[in-house]
Formats: sequence, structure tokens, C-alpha cells
Amino acid sequence: ELAGEDCRASPPDPHPVAPGHTSACLRPWDEVRRLAATPAQADPSQARPSPEADTPATPPISPIPPQAGDPPPIPSPEAAPPIPPQADRPPPTAAAAPPPAAPPPAIAATGVVRRYSAGRGTRRGTLVALRGVGLTVAPGESVAVVGESGSGKSTLLRAIAGLEKPDLGVIQLGSAGAQMVFQDAGASLTPWCTVGELIGERLRGAGVPRGERAQRVRSALAAVGLPTEVVGARAAQLSGGQRQRVALARATVVPPEVLLCDEPTSALDVSLAAAVLNLIAALRAELGMAVVFVTHDLAVARVVADRIAVMYLGRIVELGTADEITHDPRHPYTQTLVAAVPDVGTRPPAVGGEPASPLDPPPGCAFNPRCPRADAACADPDLVPPLSLVPGAAARLAACIRLGGS
Repeated sequence: ELAGEDCRASPPDPHPVAPGHTSACLRPWDEVRRLAATPAQADPSQARPSPEADTPATPPISPIPPQAGDPPPIPSPEAAPPIPPQADRPPPTAAAAPPPAAPPPAIAATGVVRRYSAGRGTRRGTLVALRGVGLTVAPGESVAVVGESGSGKSTLLRAIAGLEKPDLGVIQLGSAGAQMVFQDAGASLTPWCTVGELIGERLRGAGVPRGERAQRVRSALAAVGLPTEVVGARAAQLSGGQRQRVALARATVVPPEVLLCDEPTSALDVSLAAAVLNLIAALRAELGMAVVFVTHDLAVARVVADRIAVMYLGRIVELGTADEITHDPRHPYTQTLVAAVPDVGTRPPAVGGEPASPLDPPPGCAFNPRCPRADAACADPDLVPPLSLVPGAAARLAACIRLGGS
């Protein structure tokens, strides 16, 4: 509106119009500023349509549906949750420590097989005393092994002690090894050695200095309830109960990881047997050792053991807690053993058939000729009943294909 003919002659030079402000306009600055403050009157005839009015409307673009393999969408900043102020944030928590690893077992026996040659000449054969036995004993645990004569109980203990070498299978023991207390303690004590020499021999083998051995021998004897005077005695001068205590003192003077007891009370009267059982329990608690106890007496097994393993003809046929085995046996052979325990005024039930021979075991389940629930499947020559979980039990095992039956 301020342009004139002189404005078209040549471009004007910038000139100061205010402190720090220059302008390239020929008109006075006051006039320019006054025109800028007055709103312009729009001339409808001179109005030009906006470019947007000439442009046809564009239809909205539909979003492309996600395709398989597309990365997940990135949330918009508006959709993201607000970050709480630092003061409101909970303090960082330390990561939970992993649970401690379980200690290795005191005994881990897997697939143990032990064979013996029997007979001679044309009657020579092979007796299989252990047929793939597997047993795991935790540190400090007590396990009783029960079964009739010839079932392989003592052979299993001798294999664990290293006195028998398995033909197949693996037996692993803890670092402190195993010590064995035999059924006939008198035969296991060297007759020409004194008690002090017998116990001191273990200390010498363990590297105990000579000056400490005498005190350690006296302490071991005191732990099993024997006076110091027996140090100079020989086995023939001791009673049966004293011999068994000496055997326990010799086995525990250097604390083993596992104590193996092969019917240690079978040759003792009731009062001495109870004293020895209490002694074994006390030594187990004091030394923290595991105990494997072979016995024919289910009442003894229930008292001394946390678990009971039932063996028949070289195999473990049932394994469970002492209460489970004695009060609710599931394998037919275990049921037979429990029923055979005499009770006042009752007669044990008779079991049909003859005990199987380890030289000629029956096909299939070895107990099938005497089992009241056996059928043709139990005598299948290809059948080896696996030791499997009993239905409805958490850690109860039995080797019977009729586990679901009554």
C-alpha cells in the first residue's frame, strides 16, 4: 500500500531505523510501523483461493494389517506409562540366591551283577547272586535290606564294601568310604591280636601319629561302652556282645561315610541285641554316617531304618519307608514276609510252591510260581519287572506288573 513509482526504479539499500534494527524500505519508518499496526481490509474481489481448495480431498489411508514375521509394534510415547520419579521407585532387590546343591549320595549303586561258578563236572552251573541291583543311600540315612536266605543281601553289602567285585554295574561311595561289621564278630577279629592292636591298626592305616593312637583307642572303646581294661584282651577272652562292640569300635574309630552291618545282632540274645541296636543308632547320630543294615527281622528293620529294601532272588522288589513297607506292603512277596511275622493267637498263612533256586530261576518274575496274583504274563521269559513307582505314592517303588491290583 505504500509503494510508489520510485520503489520500482531501483532496489533500496538497508538503513538503520532503530537501534540494532535495519530496513530496506524507502518510506519513513514511522509510516511503515503505523501501517503494520492497522488491520488490512480484505477485498473479496482480490481474494485468491488457497492451494488446498484447488486440491481434491485425499481419502484416508487404511492401516496395513500386520504380516507374519513383522516385528512387534513400537508403542507411541503417549501410550508409554509415565516413568515414576526417582524418589518413588522401590529400592533394587538382590537376585534370589540359587538353592544349595544336594550333597552327593553316600552310596550310588547302579545295575550291579554278581555271578559265581557253582558245582563241578557235568553239574557245573552259574549262580547269579545279584541281578542288576540299584540302590541310592543319602548321607546320614539308614536303609535296612530284608529278604529270605539266598536273596543276595550279604553279597550286596560285600560288594559295597569292596570285598566282592561286581561282574557288571557301578558302585560309588563318598570320600570317607565304608566299613563293615560282620555277622560273626568273633571270626572277623584276628585271634592273636589284642583289642588295642586291632583298633590301632585302623588308625595306623589312616595316618594317625603313634603318640595319638592310644588315646583314640580308649575313646573309641568308651564310645561303644567298653572299659579301658579290654585294650589288652584278645577276642577269645570276650563275650559275644563285647566282640560286637569291639567290631563297632574298630569300624568307627576313623568315622566312615557308610557303616555296613550284616546281621550284627543275629547271634546275640534279646537284651544284648537291643543294646547293640541302640549303640548303632547313637553312633549314626553322633558321626553323621549312613547305615545299611541287613536283617531277617522286620521288627528290627522298622526300628533302625528310615527305608527298607526288600530283596528276592538277587533283585530289589520293593523299596519304601519303614512304615510303608511294614504297614502297607504292595509287592506280593513283601506281603508274604509281613504276614509271616508271628502274632499271639494267630497262625502265619502258608505260601504255596517252593522257593526258587538261584541256579535255575523261573522265567519272568522270579516270584511268579508262589505268587497268588500271578498269571501267564508274569511267566513271560522276556519279562523283567522294573522297579517303578507305586500308583498314588510319591517315592514308593515296587517291581510288579500287578501294582494296580489289590
